[in-house]
Amino acid sequence: MPEILEEIREIKKCVKENNVEIEKIKGQDWYTNKDLYEMFCGVQDNLTELNMNLSKYNGLIEDRKVDAEHIKENKELINEVKGEIKQCQIIHSTEKKVKKIIKENINWIIIIITFLLGLFIDVNTLIGG
Repeated sequence: MPEILEEIREIKKCVKENNVEIEKIKGQDWYTNKDLYEMFCGVQDNLTELNMNLSKYNGLIEDRKVDAEHIKENKELINEVKGEIKQCQIIHSTEKKVKKIIKENINWIIIIITFLLGLFIDVNTLIGG
């Protein structure tokens, strides 16, 4: 019980001190001119820093726009190169197929050429002879 009474006295003391401080504050300005000046300077510094950061951010936005244009140009170039590669692959594939056909049918080609030459020679001997 004496402990509780001691705590109550302590609380009453704190309340009394707080009331005294409240009365002091009621009768005067909350902040001195010096306090207000220091706060204003702090706000001014914060605004300066904010403006610097905004300038950097705006610069980054401009850089991003330039980067986006470069990316678009590069995508267009990549698509052009892809198209050219596809055309080269088609040409290469066609050349391989033609070579394969010639290789597989060279015997027939020689026979046809020989036959045609033989006809031409026979016709010349008939006409000339």
